[in-house]
Amino acid sequence: MNLIAELLVAALASLQDSPTVTLDQSAPVETHLAEIQRATGGKIKVHLDEPGKAVTVKVKDASFFQALDAVCRAHGGVTYFGRTFAGPDGAVDLRPEPWVEYPVQYSGPFRLTVSEMVRVDQQSSVGSRAWTRVMLLVFGPPWIGVSEESGAKADFQVLEAKDAEGRDVLPPANDADPEERVRVAAYPDMANYESSNSARKALRLRAFDIDRGLSILKGKVVLKVAEAGDVSLAPKAGESVAGDSGTLKIDTVSEHSKSIDGTTWRIQLTFSPKDPKRKLRSLVEDGVGDGNGTWRELRLPKQGLTFEAVIGPLPQLPTALIFRVRKGERSVEAPFEFRNLTLKKG
Repeated sequence: MNLIAELLVAALASLQDSPTVTLDQSAPVETHLAEIQRATGGKIKVHLDEPGKAVTVKVKDASFFQALDAVCRAHGGVTYFGRTFAGPDGAVDLRPEPWVEYPVQYSGPFRLTVSEMVRVDQQSSVGSRAWTRVMLLVFGPPWIGVSEESGAKADFQVLEAKDAEGRDVLPPANDADPEERVRVAAYPDMANYESSNSARKALRLRAFDIDRGLSILKGKVVLKVAEAGDVSLAPKAGESVAGDSGTLKIDTVSEHSKSIDGTTWRIQLTFSPKDPKRKLRSLVEDGVGDGNGTWRELRLPKQGLTFEAVIGPLPQLPTALIFRVRKGERSVEAPFEFRNLTLKKG
């Protein structure tokens, strides 16, 4: 492949990752959300106290998160922040809670947010020291997994950081993390580390006045995201499917329970990777589909290559189960530049 062809492929991949949407009307929230889903392909689950409430939204060529934030902001009483905001099917869950503004940067299809700034002044037997931690999160859209659970890796790189007076607050490159006798920086509730499509980093900077904030925080998040493809398996013992990363096989299928709603089955599977060093969670995504658009959480084990899918209750076992198997990985950059960065108290 020549250089021009490689650039065209890269440009096409970038466009596919960054679909946009234009909203310019007063309409029910559900109408705006339906258009976001149609234009971007991003899934949104809607749970509203006031169905049909009309809001005016005007955005042009906006990314998934830009448009979604505009709808939430216009409504004022809905949000997708929380302990989880993307389930095993990748859908963003919109629910009735007050919308809270955080400093935000949109970088292609990604959303970068600063959720905390904490200054620590420590006096202990090891001496006196002061520093600041800034919590930075990157949210991935429904079609790009960025969490460790999705097999992705995130490298947060700060290139420039200055306080309100313009003083450099980046620590020296060889400066070791302080020995903390008491950890005071709490993880934010807006994105649970293990079950949301997000990655985060507590950035350590030199001490500065957090009430005045930073005049600039600039850098990038380099994401290595896993490529995945759907594979179909008939729920029968001995059925298997081979792919680029290995073979997925059904070991056993058994009825677990019956109720008025139908039968629940337990299906045991084993993944045999081509690379014996790879772990299960880097090979299979944490969800199983029944072929009708419904996805269920798998709760993959941290150790071993055997896992279980619980299907039901249903009137009958689906003719095929869908699993998302990861193949290779690719590198994606999400640059950010926050100016006059402060957080509101409370």
